[in-house]
Amino acid sequence: MLPPDTQGALVRYEAAVATRWPRTLFMVLWSGMAVVMVGVLGYGLVTEPLRFPELWLVWCAVALAAVVGWGYVWWQLRGKEVLVLAPHALVVHNAGTLFRRRLVVQRHELEELLVDDDAATPFWIKDWGIGGGRLVIAHNGTRRRYGMDLDKARAERLAQAIREAWGA
Repeated sequence: MLPPDTQGALVRYEAAVATRWPRTLFMVLWSGMAVVMVGVLGYGLVTEPLRFPELWLVWCAVALAAVVGWGYVWWQLRGKEVLVLAPHALVVHNAGTLFRRRLVVQRHELEELLVDDDAATPFWIKDWGIGGGRLVIAHNGTRRRYGMDLDKARAERLAQAIREAWGA
């Protein structure tokens, strides 16, 4: 859900994540094995709870790994980055994932909006589809990237649309 200050959005752009099929299939297998392990460990906890009293810690760790793994799969299959430009704020967040990473930048906080080739993000982060982006939003001395799968021409058009909407 978007904050109330995004009512009357001037620009709304959704960039779907390009599915990285080899990594996604690997994570489906890995997460599936984690779910099986959660079941086996859960059965052991229920049938003989006093035999290994520390087993619940292992169960919690494996369950967390399964949730994170399925979250990655869901991000690859249904994820998208959303950018909403309202009259007073720029809102960037992820949709279709467990981790939304929402950012709200007020109009007066925006320092710079530029498009670059993203040479600073490590290749493995971009390769796994969990970070990077062509559109750089500089605010309050920090930078946030948007559009990990945008091509340069689309990123330029989006940046220009934002500049025109805000009169920058």
